[in-house]
Amino acid sequence: MGFLEDYFNEKLFVVSGVGTGQGLSTVKLLSAMGAHVIALSRHGRSVTTCEDEMRNVDFQIMDATSEESIELFAGRLRKEDRIIDGIVNNTGIWEPSEEKNVSPGKVTEFFKSNTLSQYNVIYHMIPLVRRGGSVVNIGAARSLFSGNHSAYTISKFAIEEVTRSFASEYLKHGVRVNAILPGSISKEDNFSTVFPFNFNEKGSAMDPLNISYITAFLLSPMSHAINGQCISADRGVNI
Repeated sequence: MGFLEDYFNEKLFVVSGVGTGQGLSTVKLLSAMGAHVIALSRHGRSVTTCEDEMRNVDFQIMDATSEESIELFAGRLRKEDRIIDGIVNNTGIWEPSEEKNVSPGKVTEFFKSNTLSQYNVIYHMIPLVRRGGSVVNIGAARSLFSGNHSAYTISKFAIEEVTRSFASEYLKHGVRVNAILPGSISKEDNFSTVFPFNFNEKGSAMDPLNISYITAFLLSPMSHAINGQCISADRGVNI
């Protein structure tokens, strides 16, 4: 076992927004490195996958857009005296629109699902993160903005300020908060075929594992000097 696996072994991480793509890939990677993972989504375990890839994974239901739902989950952790080593905020939605500037109602909907959901999770759960722990938010690369509508771009851009604000506040508590700004990511559950480094070089969509590795880096002490940063990961498409 290497030093990175030694660090992650038996640690506890909470990953929100676990569906079939990015969130699930991160859960599988953390599990593969020996961590305990609580995987959160509105529907609990809604994916079918190999049990060997899900060692020490606990699927639970939580709606990140609902403060009540988050408070109930955080309350259960407190009651069980569980301390979190890190949080991965993977919640968010996307849908196409022929209009660049969509209705105020649509902006509100996206802000609630993409921004407020992550704010809610951090606000209620970061007090449970131990000193030396880390929070990783998932936003969106600027390379995606030109082809998307205002509700999406405004809500994703706001995640960057959420990241900086909490990073500033929790610096004194020894908890780091950073964000990854991914480009286009496949929604396919292809962890078993890509792991460890069999990345797809064709097409515009990256493999979810590309982002999961960066997430693991930011959760680990290897990124000890990185705090309050928003890191773009889009293969450099705007270079």
